[in-house]
Amino acid sequence: MKPVLIPVTITAMKFLITPLIRDPLADSALFITKTLCTTLHKAGHTVSVCACGKAGYGADEFFASPDSTRHFLRTSGHTAEEYLYGIGAMDRNFLKQDLLAIEDAIASFQPDILFTIDRLSSVTAARKHDIPIAAFTDSSVLARPAFSRNVLKGINRFLYEERQEQILNLADLYAYCDHVVLFGEESLEPDHNAKNVIRLASPSLNVPKRPLRKSIPVWIGKSDHSLASFKKDFREAFEGSPAKFSVYMDGSTGSSASLTFRTEPDPSLINGARMMIHDGNPFVFHECITYGVPQIVIHDGSWPRYQISRHVENAGLGKSVPLEDVSVSFLYESYRLLLDDDSCRQTAVKYKNRAKNLPDLYSLLKLL
Repeated sequence: MKPVLIPVTITAMKFLITPLIRDPLADSALFITKTLCTTLHKAGHTVSVCACGKAGYGADEFFASPDSTRHFLRTSGHTAEEYLYGIGAMDRNFLKQDLLAIEDAIASFQPDILFTIDRLSSVTAARKHDIPIAAFTDSSVLARPAFSRNVLKGINRFLYEERQEQILNLADLYAYCDHVVLFGEESLEPDHNAKNVIRLASPSLNVPKRPLRKSIPVWIGKSDHSLASFKKDFREAFEGSPAKFSVYMDGSTGSSASLTFRTEPDPSLINGARMMIHDGNPFVFHECITYGVPQIVIHDGSWPRYQISRHVENAGLGKSVPLEDVSVSFLYESYRLLLDDDSCRQTAVKYKNRAKNLPDLYSLLKLL
């Protein structure tokens, strides 16, 4: 499929967004989809979303996709291929059902372009119906990493049955997209010589920097690994602390003088935060870059959380640790380090200033 130039400034268009949502409250794809809906509406376009779960996202129309809980298994592996295989998102039966759901949305909504976030059958649907498609992902998908080729059996069988070319990695699949959208600068998210990349500063709608907040936001979403030990260590490290923490931690309640637990995450708290503690959520990572916020990443080893943890450590943006290695001492010492040492904050501000040189989300439509 050849890239298509879209006259977005002349005619209102219809966009179909197909995100892969695992965590209905805290998923990165959830917040990117909401932001895309807001951006497209402000530009005068019509938006529909095809996803599992309940309607919402701020879309004009919503189309349900297969219930992922019937297919998703346990996550494994650092690569996107291993992760998506592990959760069942490359299972042939899931892909076939998902393709039908997306094709039903196409038939009903008649979109001019597709935006997809990790919904692999969307690429097949776009090619079958000759609709331009832009895939939102991260650079590790384009890196063609090493992994067991067995994980591709399901998707290659699906592609064969759809009379489309089989693949050796997901980079091969995304090469059929008109565009691949990456967030962040080249040093954090290299394009690995992909020819169809659009690079944006952030997946959010940037707002002016707020004064430093007193509370420290914490964002720990769902994981296939037990969070029980981490929750215990977190309370022990910060219960009674003079600092205040605004905490979204899957399933946790019981606020205290130091810890205020939230039922849903609030991304607006990142702007003005002294630091951020999170699970490697890509949306949160890029929000922290946008506002120059140092980060502590507690990751479960899965894609893309593992890759985000490497970005934070390698760039000097903060500290990271695997979930199974978390301790009370690591949490408190990392917190004190980021609070007292200006080097991580200075690095975060440096990356924030670099991001200002990249196009923002409002510019996306001009780049397609």
